[in-house]
Amino acid sequence: IWVAEGRPITFKPTKVAPTTFEPKVNPNLICTVDGLKERIGQAGVQIWDARSIEEYDGRNDRGNARKGHVPGANNAEWTQMMSNDDLQTFRPAAEMWEVIDRLGLSPDKEIVSYCQGGIRAAHANFVLTLLGFTNARNYDGSMREWANRDDTPLVLP
Repeated sequence: IWVAEGRPITFKPTKVAPTTFEPKVNPNLICTVDGLKERIGQAGVQIWDARSIEEYDGRNDRGNARKGHVPGANNAEWTQMMSNDDLQTFRPAAEMWEVIDRLGLSPDKEIVSYCQGGIRAAHANFVLTLLGFTNARNYDGSMREWANRDDTPLVLP
């Protein structure tokens, strides 16, 4: 994107001062498998499945032991928030809101997003943050964990 936008580039090496990174987990941004199990069907919680429609409806199991989606989850593939051009930038906010509205997601509710391994769900949560949502959680275990356990419910359309 940088080059496509005609921004300056250099081939000279840069020097970065060494530093120590100390990550701090924010539990308000994370949802565990047990946390999602508890939230299914709760009035104040909505679930966003950011996978492809083929994963959501079970046509693509991605190698998981079981297929389908979390009960109550609504599906909109993460790519629906991106432009269709070569740059693949975020769509304008109004267009992203159209997808959010179609999903029925509300800023006054807790949103839990998931995918196959948490990456697309993290993208979904970033979109929610861009749009002003303040109560979004990523279930990073996602289908890689959920669909390979026997104690988690799955449904097919």
